[in-house]
Amino acid sequence: MSSSPFASRSVRAVFPPLIVHLCLLISIWVFYSLSGGESPPGNWHAYKHWPPDAETPGWLSPLANWDPSHYLHLAQSGYTPDNPSNAFYPLWPLILRIGLTGGVADIVAGSLLATVLSFLAVVALHELSEARFGRPTADRVGWLIYSAPCAHVFNVPYSESLCLLLLVGVFWFWDRGQLILACTLAFLVSLARPVGAFIVPALFVEGWFGAHRAKPLSKALPLFPVLGYGTYLAMMYLSTGNAFDGIQAQKFYANHPSLGNAVDLSGLADSLILTKWDLESTHSILDRVMFVLVLVTLPMVWRIRPSWFWWVIAAAIIPAATNWFLSFRRFELLLFPVFVAWARWFEMGNSRWAWWYTLLLSFILQAVMTYRFLSFNWAG
Repeated sequence: MSSSPFASRSVRAVFPPLIVHLCLLISIWVFYSLSGGESPPGNWHAYKHWPPDAETPGWLSPLANWDPSHYLHLAQSGYTPDNPSNAFYPLWPLILRIGLTGGVADIVAGSLLATVLSFLAVVALHELSEARFGRPTADRVGWLIYSAPCAHVFNVPYSESLCLLLLVGVFWFWDRGQLILACTLAFLVSLARPVGAFIVPALFVEGWFGAHRAKPLSKALPLFPVLGYGTYLAMMYLSTGNAFDGIQAQKFYANHPSLGNAVDLSGLADSLILTKWDLESTHSILDRVMFVLVLVTLPMVWRIRPSWFWWVIAAAIIPAATNWFLSFRRFELLLFPVFVAWARWFEMGNSRWAWWYTLLLSFILQAVMTYRFLSFNWAG
């Protein structure tokens, strides 16, 4: 992806946190596999799983529960009317469809591909950070992302790796004046995840007020995610006969994510305040704490890059409000400017103890989330 002089150095810098993260995930996966199997009993049959015709979970099955099973189902069968899997966006299933077998090999291929894509995304973000703040800050970015509580999704067939690569890639190519490639990724990101379309305000700032504002394509930049979203609606219409079937499929999930939730101020306030000291889906304190951490980081993000500020505003507040904070611990992974701001804060603070304690706590939370995911429990 990169031809810059930073490339090999960025690869070397990002590789160690990736290895530590993978070692943790693999260790927990082996421990879970050797300790006896599914927990709690019945979740394998209660939820969509892969392979779809398997009677019992195999040793690879834990890597493809929850969202990955939906993506693999879409890769195999496509969209059908009024199906819960329609809530998921098409780009990742289209990629997974290449070489799809319908068996456990799909889990391996999807997991390897997700790992590679996340690595490329973090390398590109390392380059963006190093160009602005220098190597010490950039090196911390990789550690912060790969130690995040839900970073396990970067190594299983979730779509976060693809979406993060597209998001970072837009700015990576834009900063290098490769406007056609930046516009292409801006189009594709709306096909990867619903949050992809929220990049429009950030791209408006870049296209109209950024360094390349005088170039022909700059003013059209924010239109490409809109075109991508229109393409998604067209694909849904051609597949199901209803362009909004994917949006309506949210009714199958907890909190029933919708714009109605965002304008229900009483419900939103209750969802924020009435938390529980657990890690379940609807009222976990972890999602609320991470949301607050993102909010307090916004002034730092503004100082780093105003367009990134508008990306974080849109991609943090809209999903949090429409989902009532459901899965925010995972959605945060796509708020890459926040990780850059945190890295800068630790570098400026020059406190080694604060840095190592933060990493330790993050990896402990990641271990807990990873075990919950592998054991068919809610992890984010």
